[in-house]
Amino acid sequence: MPSEARESVLALPEGWNVWQALSCRNGVSVHRATAPDGRIAVLKRLDLETPDPIARRRFEREQRFARILNHPGLPAWLGMGEGWLALEVLATSLDERRNAFGRVEDVVALLRTMGRTLAYLHGRGIVHQDLKPAHVLFRATGRVVLIDLGSAGLIAGDPLAGREAIGSPAWAAPEQWAGAAPAPAADLWSLGCIGLWLTGREDPDDVASPLGPLLQQCLSAVPGQRPSAAGFVEALEPPRAEAASGALRQSKRSGP
Repeated sequence: MPSEARESVLALPEGWNVWQALSCRNGVSVHRATAPDGRIAVLKRLDLETPDPIARRRFEREQRFARILNHPGLPAWLGMGEGWLALEVLATSLDERRNAFGRVEDVVALLRTMGRTLAYLHGRGIVHQDLKPAHVLFRATGRVVLIDLGSAGLIAGDPLAGREAIGSPAWAAPEQWAGAAPAPAADLWSLGCIGLWLTGREDPDDVASPLGPLLQQCLSAVPGQRPSAAGFVEALEPPRAEAASGALRQSKRSGP
């Protein structure tokens, strides 16, 4: 029976109860599930018979990243095995919480925290490559977490580079669509897009200095002119962040 064959493809970890489908793309199905110890988790399962070797390699890479990365801005992994990876459940996404960042001080703090997580990844030779509001989630404590390293690339010698288009159209850097090798500058473009989106502006020129020029740098068409993640964070550290907050608040009041 086709359904029985399909069930055998998506191996079910022993003792786990899968109860809510969340998504299915690129040969990976994502569900909410209950672990044997009663914890609720996000369970990602690879189609073990996928004809796409890149999908398999990306899934195995995400498993490896889960094992070696340890940062509060990344999801904790709860278990893994052949064809599956269990991650912590997070509360809400930035898409859902955008209105909670009406104060510019909160926007600056969020961008700074996201920048620190990117700096951690880049320092370990990893580029996220698909940073967007739907991949920015929050724990119940309010801590922001960057999810979905299934599209992540390696800065040095990535064997998957140029094999497929990576990223989401509204948020990915232009060079990603041209097949450029993974580079930190692509994540800074995406971070700049998110920052501009959070301010409610369409052009960095409408955002007061120094935050506006910083977003302008992130959105440069020339990757080499974008700041590093560490430089981005430094530019938003107090007291600079306080000056940026006051100036941007004034620009919002004055309107377009």
